Amino acid sequence: MGQPAPQVDPVSVEKPVSGLSALRSGRVWLQIAIFFFYTGIEVSAGQWSYTVLTEERGLGGPVAGTWVTAYWGGLLAGRLVLGFVVERVGQVRLLRLATTGVVIFAALFAIPGQPWGAAALPLLSFSLASIYPGLMAETPRRVGEKTAPHAVGFQVSAATAGVAGVPSVAGLVSERLGLAAIGPVIACCALVLLLLHERLVAIADQTA
Repeated sequence: MGQPAPQVDPVSVEKPVSGLSALRSGRVWLQIAIFFFYTGIEVSAGQWSYTVLTEERGLGGPVAGTWVTAYWGGLLAGRLVLGFVVERVGQVRLLRLATTGVVIFAALFAIPGQPWGAAALPLLSFSLASIYPGLMAETPRRVGEKTAPHAVGFQVSAATAGVAGVPSVAGLVSERLGLAAIGPVIACCALVLLLLHERLVAIADQTA
């Protein structure tokens, strides 16, 4: 006779986490919101900065174009440097430094009527560079291994919505208040990003 089949304790069998269950997690919603504002800031600054610099701040086209190129270059440089920095600083600390930098440089860019605010653009993108990959890397630890696949899907969807939503809102605001309002819109989104991430740190990292 063969060996009897091993008995499985039904209590020890964990049920898979569904998408709806994942959405009951406040941590998941915080990450969704963070990804929305992150991509919204990144794309808004990239799309609107040339128009702001030329039409609202009086910079010539070639000069403004150079600063916009520097903005996208800062994003690339930040991603290249990320691998060398994260092991020394730590993922969470790097994310907190990055979100703080985003607020500072977005605020500098937002100062109306100042052409030198263009110099904040590459520093803004350099600060943004580590946020997306850093948040993705931290997702399993913050929301749990079983919830992470659903959370990542929601985060990517939120990032896509941010690409479309925040630049559109900035454009609508500029139609009513002028191009000078675009910088403050980006700065306000940066502040929201910082506050959301600090809240996530408070409830996820300190209880991990």
